[in-house]
Amino acid sequence: MTHATLAAELFLLLTNDAGRQNATMVRRPALNAAALLDLELRERITVGEGRNPRLEVRDRTAPGDPALDAALAFLAGQRSAKTYQTITHHKLDLTGPLGEQAELAGSVVRKDGWFTTSWPVADPGIEQDLRNRLAAAIADPGLASRQDAYLLELLRALRVEHRVLKDEAAPLGRRELARVVEDVSTGHPVTRNLHTAMQAVATTATSASF
Repeated sequence: MTHATLAAELFLLLTNDAGRQNATMVRRPALNAAALLDLELRERITVGEGRNPRLEVRDRTAPGDPALDAALAFLAGQRSAKTYQTITHHKLDLTGPLGEQAELAGSVVRKDGWFTTSWPVADPGIEQDLRNRLAAAIADPGLASRQDAYLLELLRALRVEHRVLKDEAAPLGRRELARVVEDVSTGHPVTRNLHTAMQAVATTATSASF
């Protein structure tokens, strides 16, 4: 059993050893989506149904986690929050708080550059423990916890599950891993909206290339 948040664990998976975004250039909305799931699990918010469900703040009590506290405060300050708009909102960026948490845990160190901050690995064992857990869930989906299922579903929404977990999934190929992840996925509205956001990013990038 893990006490880490989904957002904290996803930060490790989407940050390479050099401390930059790994496998995807859209780490920020992915972390936002993970935080929404964390807040729902802690009964701070309710996520509705539909293509772009509303988010209702049920309890404004800060969870006591810097990243989740920031996400909850952001939602509490919105007149009407919807899932897609929250995931993609430019003012909601949990990268810093999550990086600082990871630094306190000893897994990364902060490195400030001229224009950006990176979080190079300090103790690879912390992320490796997470990867070992996910490897076990992939090998036997019946062992997957809800946390494992959500993490795999978030990676699937980004379409990077095989790229991020290639070693942990071996000998499974991309399609076989996709089927395993689909079997444990919950089809949660937040992950569906994250997938929609990623499709929009891909479409914009493709259009810009012409």
